[in-house]
Formats: sequence, structure tokens, C-alpha cells
Amino acid sequence: MIWLDESQYCLRIVDGDPAEKPPYRAVGNIYLHGDVAILCGFHGKLMRTDLREFVFKMIERGVNHLLVDRSERHRIPLGKRIDTPGGPFHDWWHIDLKTIDIARSKTAQ
Repeated sequence: MIWLDESQYCLRIVDGDPAEKPPYRAVGNIYLHGDVAILCGFHGKLMRTDLREFVFKMIERGVNHLLVDRSERHRIPLGKRIDTPGGPFHDWWHIDLKTIDIARSKTAQ
């Protein structure tokens, strides 16, 4: 038996209509495991508005936690750095989506 689990995605961020195939502004990988999404391997320019849109999409899918791998000099809005020396996600960023007030955030868009 073959079972395909939709647990990995390639996120492509474009400016404009995706049907017109504009160049990617940013691209990266998303791995889903239960209510956790792991974002890694991103390249390009990811803006706050992109992150906001992505957060709402993940909340709609029932994701409660985002784990994000970023280089030393980059921060993640709404995120907290994971400080567990020797742990598998040390120096990654965590966003607890359960703490985001969706109604207030959507009116701020």
C-alpha cells in the first residue's frame, strides 16, 4: 500500500498574479507535522506582509506552532528565539499562533 501524506510544501512568494508566472521574490520549504509547521531553506526577500498572510493560512489549517530557521542576523516578527543549547532547534525561532488575535490582526491589515 502507498500512502501519500501532504506534509511538505514549497512556498513561493511572487509579486503579482501567480498565473502570469512572475519571478519569485522568495522561496522556501515548509514541513508539517501535526499542528507544527517548520520553515527552512528560505532565500530571497520575505516581508512582514508575507509573514502575516502565511500566518493566517497556517491558522486556517489548524497549525498552532511555527518553527523558523533563520541566519544569525535575521529576526522573526512575533517570534521568540529558542534557547535550548544542544537541542535540535537551538537558535531557531518559534511563533505561537494560538496567541495571535486573528480578529484584531485582520483589521490592522
